[in-house]
Amino acid sequence: MRVRVSCAVLAGFLLVSAASASAPPAGRFVSHVQTLERRVALTFDDGPNPAYADSLLSELALRHIHATFFVVGEETAWHPEVIVKLVAAGHEVENHTWSHPQLDTVSAVRIAWELAKCDTLLDSLGVKLSRVMRPPYGVTAGALQGVLRRTHRAGVLWDVDPDDDPYPVASIGDELKTLMAQVHPGAIVLLHPWYDDNVVTRAALPALLDSLSLRGYRVGTLAELSHARRARWRDWVPW
Repeated sequence: MRVRVSCAVLAGFLLVSAASASAPPAGRFVSHVQTLERRVALTFDDGPNPAYADSLLSELALRHIHATFFVVGEETAWHPEVIVKLVAAGHEVENHTWSHPQLDTVSAVRIAWELAKCDTLLDSLGVKLSRVMRPPYGVTAGALQGVLRRTHRAGVLWDVDPDDDPYPVASIGDELKTLMAQVHPGAIVLLHPWYDDNVVTRAALPALLDSLSLRGYRVGTLAELSHARRARWRDWVPW
């Protein structure tokens, strides 16, 4: 009997551990995964913009890479066909709010509305949401955390930011230098390829992906990163 109880307890512990590794708990803000495996998550914010969708998807497909796209609801409503393409290509699509407000300046009711409205649209386009969101501008203050708890979501931030640090980047070399200085096993990489003026980011993407591969990193989605060996989500720490 003792052996059976111990096995049951152990099985339960393993299930809980697996669940905690695959999805960050509601109400938490996470910035990376703790792992020794050389994996990183590639995430794109804002948009979508149909002008750059095909070239972006081609670069990813060429390297057999899937990424996580945090999209804005208003932009998605104008260009739903881009989301259909992303889903068909096997990429993750997640919630970046409906109108991209700075969330510490709006009420809890408004935040909940922003998330729900974006969810509804994405769901109608065949997106399988995973109950995560990315706060615009990386703002975590205000009523957001409470809303995340109540709606059973987590906030996903980042810890590698090659097209914003320094800002603005002037060259592909700038982006590569920042990426190589910041990257580590379990990192979450943020890029903004959808804006018309982010020419350098789009031009740098092939070099960024190839440089990561040469360093032995596997690039993928947040879900893929969460399944790295002994993966544990790590909380975002304010600078």
